[in-house]
Amino acid sequence: MRFLLGSSLLGFLACTMAGQQSQFQGSVASGVPSSAPLALTLHDAIDRGLKTNLGLLVSGSASETALGERLGALSALMPQLSSRIGETVQQVNLETVGFNFHFPGVSIPTIVGPFHYTDVRAVLIGVEFDRKAL
Repeated sequence: MRFLLGSSLLGFLACTMAGQQSQFQGSVASGVPSSAPLALTLHDAIDRGLKTNLGLLVSGSASETALGERLGALSALMPQLSSRIGETVQQVNLETVGFNFHFPGVSIPTIVGPFHYTDVRAVLIGVEFDRKAL
């Protein structure tokens, strides 16, 4: 009974593992296929296998992804500097705002301005201590 149960379990695991393909069992086609056989040395065959192996290509892109994530995390530790420069030129029509002055003999203009405003700002944000990073 134990032998039958053990062999059934082993057979199930073997079928499951045979159905799964490792990333190192495939390759990416490159070049034009030829019906003529190629004369390859052992060095050429190994070189071709390493250049087109899916596992190596996938692990290379995973390494690049990890490097990008690392650089993103490190950039959050660097100080961030931002700046802004703005200029505003404005005229105000006093009648539209509700000021309607009429004095006999006195001329008050209804349009006042132009006014010039210049705004220059710089903001530096830095992390001195990050408790969550500990």
